[in-house]
Amino acid sequence: MFPNWLLVTISISYIGLLFLMAFLGDRYREKLFTQQHTIIYSLSLGVYCTS
Repeated sequence: MFPNWLLVTISISYIGLLFLMAFLGDRYREKLFTQQHTIIYSLSLGVYCTS
């Protein structure tokens, strides 16, 4: 079993990583979507339909 402080640290780090990825994705959205728009759309549609 994990100590409580380790579990809290890992959880906060994971949430911080998700926010960082969302921030960078929003910041560089134009570059990402103009190059690979069709691939990202089809993958996200596949994830949505299987959920």
